[in-house]
Amino acid sequence: MTHAADSRVRVRDARPDELDEASEVARAAYQEYAASVPPDIWERYAVDIVDLRSRLGESELIVAERDGRIVGSV
Repeated sequence: MTHAADSRVRVRDARPDELDEASEVARAAYQEYAASVPPDIWERYAVDIVDLRSRLGESELIVAERDGRIVGSV
């Protein structure tokens, strides 16, 4: 079975212009837990999850890209 080259997942360092998109993906990934946490606590937690910029000085951001879109990050 073959796949088109651009349908494969590519793992690489994030570029600065991708931080907003990576943040949106992170929030969506954790959204399923929102119903399990009181709303005020969830909102504070969600703010921390998407605050990727504040951690860049002490960590690296690696993204998974498929078809030109960010689909995950660590």
